[in-house]
Amino acid sequence: MVAKLRAAKTDGNVLLLKTDFSNGHSGGSGRFADFRDSAYKLALIFELEQLSKRVK
Repeated sequence: MVAKLRAAKTDGNVLLLKTDFSNGHSGGSGRFADFRDSAYKLALIFELEQLSKRVK
């Protein structure tokens, strides 16, 4: 799916896919899901910041 979207893109923006396999029939209780999601977002922000510093 993402490969098709990336092939059809006409801009230079980054296209990301987040897949969460912890949900569904065999997932956990989700008690810490908000913390995990916030940590993921912060990690992405820090990674993108590092990438932008390398480009400059």
